[in-house]
Amino acid sequence: MRKILLIIPFIVLLVGCVSSQKYQPQPVVIRELSTLPGAAKVDSFYIFAEDYASHSRFDFSKANLKAVQLTLQNASYGSYATTYQFNYTDFHGIGSAEYMPYSYSDAYALMNNSAEFSESVKGAAVGTLGGGILGAAIGAAAGALLGADAASGAAAGAAVGAVVGGTKYGFEGHSHYKAKASIAVNDEIQSRKMPDLIAVQPNSKITGVLFFPIDTHTIISNFEGFRYSISIHSLESIDASSIP
Repeated sequence: MRKILLIIPFIVLLVGCVSSQKYQPQPVVIRELSTLPGAAKVDSFYIFAEDYASHSRFDFSKANLKAVQLTLQNASYGSYATTYQFNYTDFHGIGSAEYMPYSYSDAYALMNNSAEFSESVKGAAVGTLGGGILGAAIGAAAGALLGADAASGAAAGAAVGAVVGGTKYGFEGHSHYKAKASIAVNDEIQSRKMPDLIAVQPNSKITGVLFFPIDTHTIISNFEGFRYSISIHSLESIDASSIP
């Protein structure tokens, strides 16, 4: 009995530590494209596309979405300076077909209606590792303190945690988690999505996120009467020493 009483404060502390690990969006770096390998160049205008998954813990693929961070840079200046204007629908995705980008409301609906996406984002959004993982951690700790086998304790804890983890430790349900997850996704993407109307002023850059079907691997756009193809880079494929 004394050992059980001793473990209760430890478990409370462990739960507190786990629940404090809330999702923190990564900063979005606006690239200097004039020196970045892989950036497409047309006169004094540069375009670069990269997989937004490199900057987020949200797994958009679970909603069958490809999130693409697009950066546009206008390096014109002086008497040759000009403003380049686009609509977000001017950028198409190439996969098994040619795709228009999803509107934000359509992309968000796909995320919100995907049970797999909602489950994947809950832990990151509201600061819990999930019932099974939390239960395993508590079970292993309990097993160690009580002198039991740690693996057995973890297994038993996972089983209990899978049940308890479906609620906020027994007090708040799935709808609470899903609502918080939805808010977290909405807040992040609203602040990072590409505007519908894009005006790139001389000596300036614009970056934003577009959504396409998951099989998209290339972005294309018509510019100055020509059709340009832009590969979607991943952060891992870019030489870190070449990123300003």
